[in-house]
Amino acid sequence: MEKEAVDQLLQGMKQLQEEMKIVRQDQEETALRLERSAGRKEPYMSKKRGNELQPGSISKQLVADKVTTAMACVEKVDAKSSLSEEQLGLPRLDLALCVEKAKICQGHCDSKYKCLVRHRNGKFHDNKGMLLALEDLVTLDKPTIRSSHYEFLLDSDSPYSKCRPCYKIRTLLRIALSRYQHVIEIASLKRVGVHSHVNHRYLLEKEKDFKLRHQHQHIRSLERKLTHMATKLSIATEKVGVHLNSDMHEDVCSIMKQEDNEVVKLHPEGSFQRMFWSKQLNASRVQKASAMKWHPLMIKWCLYLRYKSSGAYEALRESGCLKLPSQRTLRDYTHVVKAANGFTLDIDEQLVRVSKLLTLKEWQKCVALVIDEMFIREDLVYDKTNDELIGFTDLGDINNHLVAYEKCLNEDTCPTVANSMLVFMVCSFFTQMKYPYVQFPCANVSGDLLFAPIWEAVFRLERCGFKVLTITFDGAAANQRFLMLMGLEKVLFKVINKYSLEKRPLFFFSDPPHLLKTTRNCLASKARHLWCNGSDILFQHITDMYYRDREKSMGLLLLPKIKLEHIPFSRMRVDLAAQLLSETVAKALVLSGDPAVQETAKFVTMFDKFFDALNVSNYTSGVNKRKVFQQPYRSGDDFRLKWLKEEFLVFLDTWEQSVQARPGFSASEKQKMLLSPQTLLGLRITVNSFIGLVQYLFTLEGVESFLSQRIGQDPLENLAANVREVQQVIILMCLNSRRICRQYVLLTLCADHLCEAIVEK
Repeated sequence: MEKEAVDQLLQGMKQLQEEMKIVRQDQEETALRLERSAGRKEPYMSKKRGNELQPGSISKQLVADKVTTAMACVEKVDAKSSLSEEQLGLPRLDLALCVEKAKICQGHCDSKYKCLVRHRNGKFHDNKGMLLALEDLVTLDKPTIRSSHYEFLLDSDSPYSKCRPCYKIRTLLRIALSRYQHVIEIASLKRVGVHSHVNHRYLLEKEKDFKLRHQHQHIRSLERKLTHMATKLSIATEKVGVHLNSDMHEDVCSIMKQEDNEVVKLHPEGSFQRMFWSKQLNASRVQKASAMKWHPLMIKWCLYLRYKSSGAYEALRESGCLKLPSQRTLRDYTHVVKAANGFTLDIDEQLVRVSKLLTLKEWQKCVALVIDEMFIREDLVYDKTNDELIGFTDLGDINNHLVAYEKCLNEDTCPTVANSMLVFMVCSFFTQMKYPYVQFPCANVSGDLLFAPIWEAVFRLERCGFKVLTITFDGAAANQRFLMLMGLEKVLFKVINKYSLEKRPLFFFSDPPHLLKTTRNCLASKARHLWCNGSDILFQHITDMYYRDREKSMGLLLLPKIKLEHIPFSRMRVDLAAQLLSETVAKALVLSGDPAVQETAKFVTMFDKFFDALNVSNYTSGVNKRKVFQQPYRSGDDFRLKWLKEEFLVFLDTWEQSVQARPGFSASEKQKMLLSPQTLLGLRITVNSFIGLVQYLFTLEGVESFLSQRIGQDPLENLAANVREVQQVIILMCLNSRRICRQYVLLTLCADHLCEAIVEK
């Protein structure tokens, strides 16, 4: 048994000696390569070791302990055996000194390589699945990355701190790290891609640099493609292009005449293809363009093309490939109704025609009157057709007289230039009709001035045959004043429509997206410190969660939709408010486990469900997103109505009662612990009106479903964003018209002075 132990020990020592010889040979070869590659910028296995650690005291102590143990074992065996020192094969003293002087391979101690390997569960494989490197947590005093075939000991004279296998995998680690960092960078900078619309003031410097660099690359790529396509087009034109002349034109016309019967047989009568072919054939026969009579369907199609792109329509018309009506002809159709401020009979007749009111069923005639004020640039425009200046305030005859009388009392006779446009839009509950009904140029409109135009709009719509059920506006001060005039300061959310024959209820709504924005603004306001049931409701809880999520994440985020633009947010962005007060944020706060943020999580959950219940836009999002609050309403006793009444309103009342019962604070300080009074009033009115509206709608015969987004101001907001394209606003701010306006005013003043001079004479 003793001889077997000695043989095993001697075999291990011989193997160690052979490894030391191999290391010395590799070092000699490396020295020769260093001499040959002296002129290279990056010599083979450079001696520069910036972040590499030298062997530490703990590593040396570990080696010394192993050598002492081996020596003790040898002495123990030698004491019981008669083997001589020569028979052992190696002097024990030389072996101990050699091992003690040797250095330990440090591996790759860089933190960047540690993160890379840890991301792969502590092991690094190649494309074929072979193990290349792994993380060593035992040998050194710090974790390091070693090759799977690493050599533990190095010669004491070696100038390197790593073994040869560890040096070989360094290039592979660098490549993998570069790819990993690129993937992380792309994931973190995804919101600032080439087609991103994020405002630059919300971007960091590296994000701006990333976006500009990629936009520059995208532009160069598009320029190359454009040049290539232009070259191919010119070459194809030269090879297969045909020069047209008058004879060719006549041949084409004759071919169209010959094939006319085939086209007529192929497409049925009344189809757009047959009509289009017949109009193109007629246009090729006429001598003058003014003699061409266009079909109404053709006019509508051309108006659609011009609305998409006026330049593209004109280029298609001038190409000669198609015969299309001119822009002047289309303008006659778009301006068939004279634009004017206030109510007109022409607008009422057009509304009836556009909505196809005579073909609708009774339940399809239910509409909402949406009101909003859009700010415009102050200016005056001269209308040459009516010989008048456009741009002064005009709220109807009665209101104009009231404003003029008020100015006379204040000794101010100058007319006021409008700086906003009060727009009324009619939106159907069950059809796709969204019609900008009437507009009033105004300036600083007050609630008492809204009373007359709103009720006149209700009267005219009821007279046309519509059923006005709701009036929607935002939370502006003028709208709050109008509610007070209607007696709604006590949350009387509905009145009787006195112009309806069956005395239907008329519900008032504050726009749900606007309420969500004001709620988010109150939460983030530095002037307010929301508090409920002994806990704070702070915007800081969400921002801390965002920064903590970004710092600790390796690619997967708890809040993937929350970006930097949500923190210094834009106060008018509804999408930012909806993403901030969402179910994802509430679950992330609950997952943190901090008791201090649980009330904030409850607050976010409540308003997320409130917005989902009042913003149902289609029939599929509730199923696709697995959110029951986004499903369409199909009965008057829906569970969401019960939740709004018994949980959401109770939540607001309990919150207000807990703040009022909190001792040691003044009334103004308690007010800052709640949402603003305007927001709370709008929430209560909207919830009560919505419950009453849904219950009333499902009492009508034929109503099977209802989408709650139909009560909002989204169609009117879209109109405001595209007001110049659809040409629904009367006050057009044109810089070129200023010169005409000033000349007109100057001539008017000169005529007044001339009349005064004649009278004096």
